[in-house]
Amino acid sequence: MIIAEDAPIRVLIRNHLDFKGKVSRKRYLHFRLFSILPICLIIWLQHLASQGGPAALEYTIASCLIAILLIPVDFSYMIRRYHDLGKSGWYCIINVLARNIWFAALAVEIFLCWKEKIE
Repeated sequence: MIIAEDAPIRVLIRNHLDFKGKVSRKRYLHFRLFSILPICLIIWLQHLASQGGPAALEYTIASCLIAILLIPVDFSYMIRRYHDLGKSGWYCIINVLARNIWFAALAVEIFLCWKEKIE
């Protein structure tokens, strides 16, 4: 089955999983704010799984699937934002490694919210 040009899944892939193009500060901030919702869902599912019970495995699998689905979108936005700032997309590795160090991650996020480089 061929997916139509204007199908929602194709629009999602074109807009959020594309590593080309620009991401404005406003769009990046909106993405970061709205990405908090699935992260909260992951935390809630992990909490339910930690309590045990018959559905603990399903909660763990669901939270892992949500996290795996968010990774490419997150990288896409970070790489495009770094390119808008005139930096290499490889800098996103710093952000990924700094996720466990809250202050460093906050500094990287503030850097990504700077104005674009004017050429």
